Amino acid sequence: MSRLIGLLVSLSLSTGVRSGAQAGVTADWEHGGLYGPQVRITRYENTFRGQMYGHTFDMDLGTTSIIGLSDLGPIKLSWSIINGKLLLSGLFIGRLGHLYFNGYEITGNIGNCEYDVRGRFPVYSGRRICDGNVQENTEVTLPEYIVEAPMSEKAAIIALMLIQPTEGGSPMSDTRGGMVGPAYDSFYGDDTGLPSWKRH
Repeated sequence: MSRLIGLLVSLSLSTGVRSGAQAGVTADWEHGGLYGPQVRITRYENTFRGQMYGHTFDMDLGTTSIIGLSDLGPIKLSWSIINGKLLLSGLFIGRLGHLYFNGYEITGNIGNCEYDVRGRFPVYSGRRICDGNVQENTEVTLPEYIVEAPMSEKAAIIALMLIQPTEGGSPMSDTRGGMVGPAYDSFYGDDTGLPSWKRH
């Protein structure tokens, strides 16, 4: 079943990232891709390819890396598990970053945004800063699909949805964003890529 993901405006919608009343992006994971009003990212075997807000993305998903290109800048990310957290490290849309992610917190930066949000799956809250714009009272809610996705796919979706591009290939400046996630205290307990609660 499709799950709504993305940065949402309406307070009645429950999944995504929200910073007050600022505008946002929505997308569904459906039929092997991220799709929304301005999001068309399709998975082709080990590649994510498509457009988001008029920007192109072409990413190859390796065993522990994501390498590709966007008109926003080059992509060369690696992922690893450090003390039960997923670490995304490297270059995304031309910017260096280190993002830590587990069932209780998302901290660090990816692309043009920095996160410091905490909570418990599926809801995190706190602050993010995108292109110098401080957004307090940010809420992040994760759709369940991220838990089930293969590891490199998890990393790619998280990275894509946590940046904030503007429409039409213009410089990134308004609020766009995405979803992040799960699960409980041992998000990645072994090499299955699933949190411990999901394996029982």
